[in-house]
Amino acid sequence: TPTNSPPDSATVTVPADPKLTVVKSASPSSPTSFSAGQLVTYSFLVTNTGNVTLTDVTIGEGAFTGSGTLSAPVCPAGAASMIPGAQITCTATYTVTQADVDSGSLTNTTTATGTPPTGTPPTAPPSTVKVPSTAVGKLSLNKTAHAVDLNGDGKIDLGDRIDWSLIVTNVGGVTVTGIAVSDPTAGAVTCPATSLAPAASMTCTAPPHTVTAADVKNGKVENTAVASGVHTHTPVTSPPSTARVTIVTPSVPLAFTGVAYTSPLLYGGIGLMLIGGLLTLLGVRRRRS
Repeated sequence: TPTNSPPDSATVTVPADPKLTVVKSASPSSPTSFSAGQLVTYSFLVTNTGNVTLTDVTIGEGAFTGSGTLSAPVCPAGAASMIPGAQITCTATYTVTQADVDSGSLTNTTTATGTPPTGTPPTAPPSTVKVPSTAVGKLSLNKTAHAVDLNGDGKIDLGDRIDWSLIVTNVGGVTVTGIAVSDPTAGAVTCPATSLAPAASMTCTAPPHTVTAADVKNGKVENTAVASGVHTHTPVTSPPSTARVTIVTPSVPLAFTGVAYTSPLLYGGIGLMLIGGLLTLLGVRRRRS
């Protein structure tokens, strides 16, 4: 009689599939916070998406557009061994430079890797975070006049001198280059530099002006200047600034016509009138007698 033997047991082997993902973020990420000296903290959320335990998980930095030095990533103790599905968050910090602000953004790319029980270590797909900047270039110009009383008569009039001072200030958040000041009335303006970082100022000068007869007639000397520059091919122009100096108009006596009535002439005239009146009275009396 045939007998039935028990079925053989089967063993199913699941292939190892080591995997990692990393998601990078930055704080602060608001463009308004992106300024020179700002501390940016980068966070790297690493997840074991494979089916084997990974050890010695580390962060690998990729492309970085910052002009300074990014700190080394710091990971928690859990990075030493991550079972499937486990997550850790590593961090790094960076201090924004003015060059970063001038470039308009700060971009950083990161990967992650770990060691599987066997086989090739997995590398997470790159994760990129970009912190934009809304900083713009702005210039201000303050033009002033200093009048010099050359003839010492206590007033500014014909022949006196006017010196000009033009202070250019970068009131924006980015460096402005190619700075020049246009002052058509005063003439060519000379500045000590052509580039200003944010909050920096410089004093420019224009040729002095000598008060002319036309200025005296107008009663003032007035002119307007404008500062201009560029940031990443974008023109930057200041509001116009005007300086004015009041010129003293000399008083002019009224034109004289006729005879000047001086005291001797006046008294002589009165005497002649009295004598004439007396002679008239005498003549009337003689006719009556």
